Amino acid sequence: MSLTQAGAPGSCGTPGGAFVVRIRADNVAIQNGLYDVAEPGPDLRGDFPEQLWRQYEGALPGAIRALENGSYTQNDWLTVLLHVQAQSIRHPDFARAVHEHIGSVAAAALGPDDIQAERQRTYETPESGWLVPGSRC
Repeated sequence: MSLTQAGAPGSCGTPGGAFVVRIRADNVAIQNGLYDVAEPGPDLRGDFPEQLWRQYEGALPGAIRALENGSYTQNDWLTVLLHVQAQSIRHPDFARAVHEHIGSVAAAALGPDDIQAERQRTYETPESGWLVPGSRC
């Protein structure tokens, strides 16, 4: 990452003293610590998100290409659907959604690992439907 004054040679943006932050593309939209587990155990492993993402991420680019060119298979659709299913739990606002769902009294008793456990449960049991707008579970 570099900090450059806008308008200086090699900078981008508008002149006038503003600064432009340059970062690598693979570091954009990253929130470190989002999935940290304080006390891993048999029901919530410290690497639980990586285990979930590995179910589909490697195959996702090929599945998307297959959908784009019309040569998709059932497995391609499954890969894309797993990715769509994961978007709600990958969102940084997931904890707020959990708190709204269970109510403020119950939410006050939740710790960070409880939120991570709910991420895992939500991904593994999408039929619970609590993240579907308008559902009343």
